[in-house]
Amino acid sequence: MQDYLKANIAKRLARESLEEARTIADSITAANTRSGTYLDFAQLLPADKVAQKKDLLAQSLIHARAEADPSKRLLYTAKVATQLLAIGESEQGTRILRDAQAVAEQLPTSGWGAYARGSFAEDLSNIDPIAAEKLCDAIEDAREKTRHFGNLAHLQAGKQPDQAERLLLKGASPESNEFEYARYAMRLCYRMAPIDLPRAVAIAERMKTMHHGKAEAFAQMARALVATQPKEAEQLLRRAFAVLKDKARDAESDFTNIVDAATVAASFLPIAEMIDPCLVPEFFWETLSMRPDAVQSASVPYAKNKPAQGDCTMVLFLARYHHDICKLLLDQHAELMMQATDVDAAQFFAGTALVSPSQLAARIKPMQLRGRADHYLDVALGMLLLDGEPLWKEVHRRLFMWYPDSVDF
Repeated sequence: MQDYLKANIAKRLARESLEEARTIADSITAANTRSGTYLDFAQLLPADKVAQKKDLLAQSLIHARAEADPSKRLLYTAKVATQLLAIGESEQGTRILRDAQAVAEQLPTSGWGAYARGSFAEDLSNIDPIAAEKLCDAIEDAREKTRHFGNLAHLQAGKQPDQAERLLLKGASPESNEFEYARYAMRLCYRMAPIDLPRAVAIAERMKTMHHGKAEAFAQMARALVATQPKEAEQLLRRAFAVLKDKARDAESDFTNIVDAATVAASFLPIAEMIDPCLVPEFFWETLSMRPDAVQSASVPYAKNKPAQGDCTMVLFLARYHHDICKLLLDQHAELMMQATDVDAAQFFAGTALVSPSQLAARIKPMQLRGRADHYLDVALGMLLLDGEPLWKEVHRRLFMWYPDSVDF
């Protein structure tokens, strides 16, 4: 835990003082965590700081090679190689991956070893997609196989759409596991849309029950086409909202047991803003129209608090557009969230931090009797310490929603 905290502090400090951040990183006990922290430092630097990036990656490689666990050593060494490839150091990056390939081929095919094998395969795919696929073919753990074939597909989607689609279906078909298919399909659609839109649309259309994933796929295609095909992007976004609106009033609106149709729709508002800021009011009110019916939900025991919890999650996305409405939504659920023992109020306090921080102290105080005050205070502080893109990444993370353009490491 101490290493984890040091790594996070170092990463935040690196934006202001890289030297101080390096001092903290060097005090981390675990070699793999030191390596990962230096990888984070390198990623934080602007693209033109190549010499500094090379220095940081050299340090990361030293720490990676000092790791005693073979699987972790391989994993972090490969991450260094991938970043070296990204800054043009092709010869060194390729050499590191080739030297480690034989080790990867000997890793276990289940458990942590399978994860390390698959993760290495993703990095190896930068120079040898065929060898990377073979490494994943040997994985026995079904979930790990799906994860890494999905990631390989994601990485290939913007380069070889046909191969990406093949890898996606190899990992999870919509007939056998639509949930897993949807998780990766939306990511492929984002990268694939600019170079093969018909194929991306067909991948999205295969989803029949995962409405959240289908809507997300269309929305992410829209995001990918904003700069080059804004009219097409708007039509794709409208298709995403249509999928959500069609299912918002039935049981499927509780798409993931964490976010409902309205929350998913709210997460698409930045895409509308990128296409044309004038679209935001229309889609904002469309989003609010998808909120669950409180009366209908009250008649179902497991869904009685669904409207309140849905509003609290939706606010995390609406906060950037209309604080007053968000305050009204939170205020109407404040009593329930502060007194009920059968609800998780984390998103309520996260939302309060975003739109009404002056109310935090008064709202957290009653939670002391339930022993939850410290937890909710940590949640709120996590929101207050972030701004801009890091904040919205954190909101997506909190709700287990994908944020472009990450893969599932």
